[in-house]
Amino acid sequence: MEEDLNKLKVIKRRRKSIVRSIVKSDIPNFKSIYAKILYLELEKRKPSTDFEISLEELKHILMVPNLAYVYSHLRLRVLDNIIKEFNEVNSPIEFSYEIIKKNEKDIVKFKTKNKLIESNLKLFQVLSYIGEKLNNENIFWAVGGSIVLNHYGLVDSPNDIDIIVHKKDVETLDNILKSLGDKKGRDETKVYSTEYFYEYNICDVDIDVMSGFIINHSSGMYKYPFDQESIGDFKDINGVKVPISSLEDWYVAYQLMPSREQKVKLIEGYLRKEGIKNPNLLKRALLQELPKQVEKKVKSMMRVSENL
Repeated sequence: MEEDLNKLKVIKRRRKSIVRSIVKSDIPNFKSIYAKILYLELEKRKPSTDFEISLEELKHILMVPNLAYVYSHLRLRVLDNIIKEFNEVNSPIEFSYEIIKKNEKDIVKFKTKNKLIESNLKLFQVLSYIGEKLNNENIFWAVGGSIVLNHYGLVDSPNDIDIIVHKKDVETLDNILKSLGDKKGRDETKVYSTEYFYEYNICDVDIDVMSGFIINHSSGMYKYPFDQESIGDFKDINGVKVPISSLEDWYVAYQLMPSREQKVKLIEGYLRKEGIKNPNLLKRALLQELPKQVEKKVKSMMRVSENL
């Protein structure tokens, strides 16, 4: 009796811990708790594509009710339904399984695939391929957008490749990228008045190129400054030195773009914790036309950083 009570306490504690993880984690919107729990378990095993666990252990991980009927039908009723759920929500993690016998035990053999990791590998391979050619031509450039957020661990997977380039090198860069893939037509927008904006597709990866990047907003327009000070870091990708534009500049820019609130929060959290690497970038942003609420947030962030 006491042993059963202890097991029950452990299960309750584990259930609470899992619920907290589900609430905090950015996981797909699965219907069942079983799919959510297994997703978290597979996410922990990201480095592994194949692994084996006993059916009893899997039952414990999923917290399947301790009923013989459920246990005996686990492989059919639960795992198969979870696979369907993963497909329905287009989960970034996929898996398949088979049941094998080892030492008189039922073993579940998993094969997993992380689509985010595969997507990232392809994107960064293309980036290093492009970067090598741009560096060889001494082009003054840097990546921006979601790659900057990924560089600082704020997002798992960049959406595309955003490139900021100096005006003097626009034509050379355009010729290089046109030779590597397809140049796409430009859609008109009232949000931006960027002087040069080009879109390309290279090896099925979308690339946006901006020079003279301008964002229109309620109080006027913001000209994204791009000079040596705008480079916040460098990332080595397959031996290619890729310049990363500054997080401080994107903190301002994202506040002026529509529907970027979540990205602004991510950057704010990082800067509050780690501090501002180059406060001069925020100071020069304040010299431009900014909405009052943006100006207030930038000044507040600078004060927070000074007190760290």
